[in-house]
Amino acid sequence: TSFDLSGKVAVVTGASRGIGAAIALDLAEAGAAVAVNYCHSADKAKGICDEIKRGSGQAISVKADMAKTGDIDTMFERVQRELGAVDILVNNAGVEFRESARDVPEGEDDRILDANLKAIAGCCTAEWRHGFLRVRGTGGARPRGSRRPHQFRPAHRGTRTAVFSRHLPTPKNSRQAHGPKRG
Repeated sequence: TSFDLSGKVAVVTGASRGIGAAIALDLAEAGAAVAVNYCHSADKAKGICDEIKRGSGQAISVKADMAKTGDIDTMFERVQRELGAVDILVNNAGVEFRESARDVPEGEDDRILDANLKAIAGCCTAEWRHGFLRVRGTGGARPRGSRRPHQFRPAHRGTRTAVFSRHLPTPKNSRQAHGPKRG
């Protein structure tokens, strides 16, 4: 690993499999203590934690439904109690519907939005309510008039990002959208 995260605490949502699991393993390899979040896959989350521990890392698995504010708060409280204050948050949890958009059953779109959008806002809001994340500087991202560098509106930014991302060019048409490549 090319960076050192010794002494840092990371929470990775949706970390029991796929990209989340890979991120959790990489963070642990870099020295971070990792909270492996899962919603349904307890055995897989435990397997990721076991793998981290075999490599001399520190990890806990934490069940929390990212669409439920109470679960998110409980997750952060447990992580802070068992691993310490959170330095890194990776909002990876999400769901998808693998059928055509016209085949999405009524109510399924709400479940998708809850898991994919509200979860991000929920994690950020939990941090602001309870101060779980350690803030070590603003990186130039402090909003004007803000007394706390991380005090922005997660629901607003998250929903705007969701709207704007629908209109981003895909790799197939990105050259047309951005013009010719300049050297």
